[in-house]
Amino acid sequence: MPRTSLAPYETTHSTGEKMGIVRVGSHQSHRSLLNHEIMMNLATRSGHRPVNQGILASVILLAMLALLTFFLISSESSEFQSRSKYETSIYGTVVKNIYPEISESIEFDLELRRGVEGLYQSEDDDDDATSGYGSIDDFEAAFEEAFKVSDMEQRAVEDPWHPRKISPEHIKQILSSETSRNAELLTSPACKPHFQLALPSGQFSNVTKFKRIYLYHARKAGGSSMSLYFSTVAKKYGLDYKAREWGAMEEPGFGDSDTFYVAHVREPVDRAISHFKYQGRWHCKNLTGNKAFIATEENANKLETWAETGGHVPFECKTRNEEERFWLGNCAVNCYTQWFSGLSCPKWNISQNEQYAVAKRRVLRYNLIVVVERLRDPLYVEAIEQMFGVPGITIKGVPYCERQSHKANTNNPLVIRNETRERLKKLNALDIRFYDELSSCLRNVSTYNFPKWDPGRFETNSYNWTEASILAKAAKERKKASQ
Repeated sequence: MPRTSLAPYETTHSTGEKMGIVRVGSHQSHRSLLNHEIMMNLATRSGHRPVNQGILASVILLAMLALLTFFLISSESSEFQSRSKYETSIYGTVVKNIYPEISESIEFDLELRRGVEGLYQSEDDDDDATSGYGSIDDFEAAFEEAFKVSDMEQRAVEDPWHPRKISPEHIKQILSSETSRNAELLTSPACKPHFQLALPSGQFSNVTKFKRIYLYHARKAGGSSMSLYFSTVAKKYGLDYKAREWGAMEEPGFGDSDTFYVAHVREPVDRAISHFKYQGRWHCKNLTGNKAFIATEENANKLETWAETGGHVPFECKTRNEEERFWLGNCAVNCYTQWFSGLSCPKWNISQNEQYAVAKRRVLRYNLIVVVERLRDPLYVEAIEQMFGVPGITIKGVPYCERQSHKANTNNPLVIRNETRERLKKLNALDIRFYDELSSCLRNVSTYNFPKWDPGRFETNSYNWTEASILAKAAKERKKASQ
């Protein structure tokens, strides 16, 4: 999404209150007229008739009035145009539809947009939300419904992966294209990461500089730690950052700006079990929001039922205005294939093999795939950190509900039967194959020939993190105060 900046008709008051319009001109004009009248009265009383001085003063006064009038008209015109542009924009329309009481707050508008992008997270989220906002799904739905003609709408039309275009025939056409065939021949970026920019044509560029880092956050595969690290990299070099979770993986070349793409994978069965312990065994809402709730084996869900595309139940896409929307949180079966392709909505009728093919050709065009198990190797850690010139990739992030679920599982150790693990292996056969194809090139590797940090490939300081953080924090404080 495009970044926001302060509109020309707005200024931030030192009190931190809502941004308001400061009008200048009218009171200065009255003061000038009053001073001139006093001067003339004094001159008359003293017996002087200031002809030349009076004419000169009148000329100067008229010039000042003309200048102030021009300034006032220009200011109000600019204000009207800016306000009108905002109110009729995509974001203004969406914010007014959902949060009418703060529809004029561009700061809050920025926070909502960053929420969609997964940039800011809140400590009091529930596990059914993402990016820190419980209303994020409603916001995205209203967002898509609100825009009519815009750059983003144009990109949506041009993007061959837009939900409106998905059909079995369309996917077959894409997979049979030369671009897809060429992508299948690429070396896995888990073994050969690079600083080449993916283009919509399927080609790569070594000329255009990166302005954004995009991370696809695969759930319970070290995603919080990856997000912590790559957001740190983005902040250090002044780059935009987006982490996507729950929704479909972004197609390289169709992002908001010139993007360096990162994905990460973990052994699928281990990931599925970890996801069950984190969110599937007990609901995070009970663990965090119900003080009377005590996690026991009796009120726990069973691992044996954690055997569906949506965790304990088959996955069903959400429908907005009769349009299917891929939005997958809980997942136990072939989750990489689903998340990376974004094509598993049952009504689309895309076969699992086709989902697999799309997921593979997409992620092979990423710049880097982090294999989580490899982070136990100090040489692998060093290779990645030298690639970005930033230490700390092994620092653990703490996702929502992590502490509570860890405590519950410690008090109630999970017993995994061999037949249950074997069943999960069979159910995740596609993802196991996917994981092996991406990471097998690292087997028996003792050295990693990853590129070193190259500042010439990035448009450093192209994103103002300080401004964005201040605005988002102020908006969040006002939101909490109004609740």
